[in-house]
Amino acid sequence: IIAKDSKASSPIMMVSVPGFDPSGKVTELAQVQKKSLQSAAMGSEEGFNVADKAIKAASNAGTWVLLKNVHLAINWLSELEKKLYGMNPQQNFRLFLTMEFNPRIPPNLIRLSRVYVFEPPSGVRASLRRSFAQVLPADRTDRQPVERCRLHFLLAFLHAIVLERLRFFPVGWSKKYEFSDADQMCGR
Repeated sequence: IIAKDSKASSPIMMVSVPGFDPSGKVTELAQVQKKSLQSAAMGSEEGFNVADKAIKAASNAGTWVLLKNVHLAINWLSELEKKLYGMNPQQNFRLFLTMEFNPRIPPNLIRLSRVYVFEPPSGVRASLRRSFAQVLPADRTDRQPVERCRLHFLLAFLHAIVLERLRFFPVGWSKKYEFSDADQMCGR
């Protein structure tokens, strides 16, 4: 999708619900495709400077840049939009923006971008299917010893139950926890 459906001049916007971070998927994709990836966490003045330098260097070199949590830098996004219009990047350059839903995101930046929405699956069955399709593939699960498969199922089941209970956090939990695929990845 990244090679076919996106252009160097338009960023790839990855919008998610709070607690669900799609930046791990970009990191994995960069490793699989053997692309150079620079990342910066937004929200502070230091993050803005790092992001500006990374975008300038990557657009000239044709590498990838991942800017995390850009919903924390609404004013900077307006500046980014102006920079994108004035930029002439290499063909392989890609800019990934991860953010939570926010109505204050500049509409022109949304129009310019390729937008993908990430949400956790609804229901235990859908979560189990997604876990075994994406996080716990058969080549990892089907190896010896047999207990590995059982442990992976228990991990996927725990992950599905916790994600489902997070929907009802005032009833199911005393505090809201951020629990995402990154927690499941650590357990595999």
